[in-house]
Amino acid sequence: MPIAKADSNRLQLMVESTWKDLGKAKYQGPLFKSKPLQESDIIQFFYYMRSFVSFRDLSKLLGIPVFIRGPHTDDTLVINDSFQFGHYHPEFPIRLRKFFIPAIHNVSFRSLTQSNYDLYIKRLARTFFAVYRKLNSNPEFYAKEVNRYNNLIVEKRLDPFYLERFVLFMKPEYTDGEDLEDSAKFKTFKGDEEFEEELVKQVIGFWIRRKIDQTDFLFFEGLSDLLLSYDFEFLKSRLE
Repeated sequence: MPIAKADSNRLQLMVESTWKDLGKAKYQGPLFKSKPLQESDIIQFFYYMRSFVSFRDLSKLLGIPVFIRGPHTDDTLVINDSFQFGHYHPEFPIRLRKFFIPAIHNVSFRSLTQSNYDLYIKRLARTFFAVYRKLNSNPEFYAKEVNRYNNLIVEKRLDPFYLERFVLFMKPEYTDGEDLEDSAKFKTFKGDEEFEEELVKQVIGFWIRRKIDQTDFLFFEGLSDLLLSYDFEFLKSRLE
């Protein structure tokens, strides 16, 4: 269903004000896990963004549910579930891409919000992009890990610490086996080793799940637009 004109206008205003006011975000999650926004992981970042809009309200504005199945509620993320994970509505990343990067068509808005991107978003955006590109540089490895993860979910025996195996994934020497000749080979870039290990493993979990629910490339397209708008030199360097 198309988004109503009134909701489209509300979305535009909400997104623009959020970009301008990122520094005013209030953490809305478990206090013992709180970090400053600029140091947040994926889950913590969600709890900051919840101070601007809830899943329930976002779903109403977009005209679709955020998730079509999984353990998440209207306003809570359930992580490390051994039985299920959130499957995004296939239209969600498409509508996200359409509304949530106003800077791609507005140079003045980009200039106004560039500092907020640099401080609060760049670290996450670059990690998501670099990890996705490295995963896809070895499709056989990626497919194997996706199948393994999915099977563990189906069999209801996913270990809560399963993603620990990927903390060194962005190191140039990373392999998936003891024998170098038989291990996975990836395309690497200068600076790969600087990505934060704990964040990398979270991001790998995200991309594996998105491969399963078949929204990975849709999210990647939006991510590419974000980098094209705010981080062109990094994007260019990673596409060479």
